[in-house]
This record gives sequence, structure tokens and C-alpha cells, in this order.
Amino acid sequence: MTAYQNIILSGLPGAGKSVLAKELVKIYHWESHSVGSIFKDRWREKYPHREVSFDQYWGNCSKEENLKIDEQTRRVLEGGHIVGDFRYAILAGGIDALQVFVTADLETRARRYLGSDKNNLEIKETLRKREEDEVRVGKELYGLEYDYRESSQYDIVLNSARLTLEQEIGQIQRLMRQVGRAGLEPAIDTV
Repeated sequence: MTAYQNIILSGLPGAGKSVLAKELVKIYHWESHSVGSIFKDRWREKYPHREVSFDQYWGNCSKEENLKIDEQTRRVLEGGHIVGDFRYAILAGGIDALQVFVTADLETRARRYLGSDKNNLEIKETLRKREEDEVRVGKELYGLEYDYRESSQYDIVLNSARLTLEQEIGQIQRLMRQVGRAGLEPAIDTV
């Protein structure tokens, strides 16, 4: 049993949040919720022929649209037993959730995208731009001081370039068990 009712994953573009979320859903048998998937579904619906890239679409979504999706996400979290792949940890303020930040260096993240039709330099630029957009949008939505990359918002920071998927899962399970036994919030843990 765990004291946490949700697991929220945030992190840099290409750091491995989606893969980790899928595995955690299998382990905990909780529902999955991904803000990125909501935006991607809307993009595919609006631009079925991909005349606008996803990054262009998302980077230009209105503040109102972002806030509406964030509010819907918050309501989903309130129901509990969610593994969420989110960008902004602030969404879970006051909600019982283990908050995890997944990071990796740019070279590792770009390597994971190989197999796309872009070369390594294009991939790195895409990832840099997406991160800039995520920071910009976060500040527009939640105030100029807000930066989703700030580690103090999270219970644990995992570097997926240094850990295997199994090690990442093990670290999360360790915290879930620890909190479940002690009923205490863990200190920030960087791995």
C-alpha cells in the first residue's frame, strides 16, 4: 500500500517520460493520462496532413486552451490512481502525488529520436526549441518565476542517461514503499 494516490512524471523532451509511464501503468494497474497525447490528438485532428508540425502547433496554442487542458488534467488527478505524463508539476499542487522529474543530456535525448527523418543536428534543435517553448508557456501560464525544470518541485529527479528503465522503476518503487510505510514525504532525491 502507498500513501501516494498518483505518480506524476515531468521532464525534458525526449528524456523517457512516456516509456516510464507505460511501465508504471503496468506495475500499479493505474490509469494513464498524458497531456502531450491530448495535444497530439488535437494536432492530428486539426492538421491531418501534417501541414503544421506538432511543435509549431503546440508552441502557438492559446493560454486559454492550455489552461483548459490543465484544469481537465487536475480533475483527472483528483480521482486518484493515475500515472500522469505531464509537463508542469504545478498541476498537482495539493494533490496526493509522487512527483518525478526525468532528465537526460541533449545528446542522449537526440539519439533516442534517431530513426526519424531528421538528422542529429535537426533533432537537437527541435528538442532545444521544444524545451524553450515549454519554459515560455509555463511562465505565461503560471508566472514569470515558474520553471518546470526546477528540481525542488519534485520528490525525485531521475537521469535516464545514467539509469536503465528498470533502475528508474526501482527508484520510484522504493519511494512508493517508503512513503507507504512511514507516511512521510520523502526528501528530494536525485539519481
